[in-house]
Parts: sequence; structure tokens; C-alpha cells
Amino acid sequence: ARARRSLARPRDTIINLDSTIAQSQLAIVSASNRYEAWPFLTYLTQNPDGYAGIGRMAVPNIHKNHRRNNETPLHVLERMVAPMTVQQLVGRYWARMAYLDIGHPKAQARFLARRNVQAFRTAAYSNLDSFGNGRYRAKPAREPRYAGANIIPLTVASGGNVTVRVTNLGNSQSGSGFTATLSIRNTTSGLVRYVDLVGGSGSATVASNEEASLVVVNTPTSLIQYDAFQSTDTSPESIGLRYELQLTGAVPANP
Repeated sequence: ARARRSLARPRDTIINLDSTIAQSQLAIVSASNRYEAWPFLTYLTQNPDGYAGIGRMAVPNIHKNHRRNNETPLHVLERMVAPMTVQQLVGRYWARMAYLDIGHPKAQARFLARRNVQAFRTAAYSNLDSFGNGRYRAKPAREPRYAGANIIPLTVASGGNVTVRVTNLGNSQSGSGFTATLSIRNTTSGLVRYVDLVGGSGSATVASNEEASLVVVNTPTSLIQYDAFQSTDTSPESIGLRYELQLTGAVPANP
């Protein structure tokens, strides 16, 4: 039908996995990833979690509700999704990005076809330094910046019982905080379930036909006012989250 009307063929996807996933530690919008940040808008529009305040009109409503000052879109979303917090929203977005479960089948297919390429896995998932006995810390260069994330695929031990504890080590920023989630995907059906790690701690049982990833997101208690074009290495939005991870029943697949 598109050809008969001289319309362009439907495109595959322009998702840039080398930026969106392999550099997920960057601030959610920065000078280096601003053209690749659109999956967040897709997530808001598709609203796979059924949250109030977003959905099909989310992006137009961000423009409509902007106060015409220098507030960021996250500040607008803070009002739109209340009483839920933007920290929860961003945390769940990144949890879904662990398997590109944002309502964009073509982007997900691209990711699933690419994720096992060794060079990509090394670039995307080598987030941690091991300190032995199941203790890990984020590599300094991979510490997630403002509303950025570490996506950590796990190799689960037999039995499937996984226990996680994430501890904020502080980053000299007032209100430093994080959101942690276990994303667990059924490899047969493709369905993904999410386990919120309240306070950074929790556990889950991963079945033999499931795979799991831990997602840690830098979500300070107060949103940051910033201009991505003016950010420097010492700007609050550029300061990474220092955290320690204790894992039982699993190890990072790409330490």
C-alpha cells in the first residue's frame, strides 16, 4: 500500500546501541548523546507500565506544561506523573532498557541481534571491579551520571536464587541517591518482569528459562537544573554515582 502511494518504505530503526546502551552511564541527555536519547521519549509515549500522566500525549504535554523558563523536561515530568516520582519513572525506563522492552519491537530486535557480539558486550557491560567474595564496585569511568545507568547482565548459579544489596558510597553531592531493579526476561516468551530493590536490597528466583540483569540508576533525591551544552566534568550532572554491590547466587556476566 505504501508503494502504491509512492510513500517511503517503513524504516527499520535508527537506534544507536553504541550510545544508548554501551554509554548508558552518561547523563540521560548530554552533549554527546542528545540525538540518541529518543528511546526515553518512546518509553513515555508507549507507557508500557501504564503510569498516569504519560502515554500517547506525553511529549506534547511536556511542551504544553513547560513554564517557559530554564526548567528541564524532567522537571515538567515531575509535575505530570505526581504522586509518582521522576526517580521511579527513570528507574523503570532503564530497567526496561536492559532488554529494550519499551514498546519498540524493531529496536528490541536490533538489540537482541547485537547483544552477544563480544565487542559490544565489552563496551556496554564491563561496569564493575571485583573485590572478592561477591563484592563489586563501579569502575570510576562507568559510574552512572545523572539519570544514567549501569546495566549488568548476570550469570545465575544453579538453583536460581539471587540476592542483591547495593550500597551508595556517596559522591559529594547532596541528595545522592539511586534506583535499583532486577530485570528478568523469559527467553521463551520474551516477557520481562521487574523486581524493585527497595533501598537497594532484594532477592528473586530466576527460572531455568529466564535471564536476569541488574540495573542501577543515578537518581538523586532532587532533580538537577542543567544545560547539557554547558556541562563540565565537575558539574553536578556529570558526577557519577559511587556504589558497592554485594551479589549472592549470581556473578556479573561481564565484570
